[in-house]
Amino acid sequence: IDGYIPSAQDGVVVVDDVLTTGSSVIQTIEALKPTGAKILQACVVVKRGDAQLEIPIKHLLTVEDLL
Repeated sequence: IDGYIPSAQDGVVVVDDVLTTGSSVIQTIEALKPTGAKILQACVVVKRGDAQLEIPIKHLLTVEDLL
C-alpha cells in the first residue's frame, strides 16, 4: 500500500490494469485486511481470465473485445 493507509471507517475499491489469475488483487486484499477497511470490489481495465475472488469484479473490457 502506497500513500494513504485506510482505516476501519473506509471503503476501498481495488484497481488494477489486467486481471488474469487475480494474484495481484488477492495480494492487495491480503495487505488491506489488517487495516479493517471494507473492501468493496475490484475494478480492472481488461479481464483476461476467470479469476474467482472474494469480492465482486467489474471490468471495462475483456480480452475478446481487443481482438
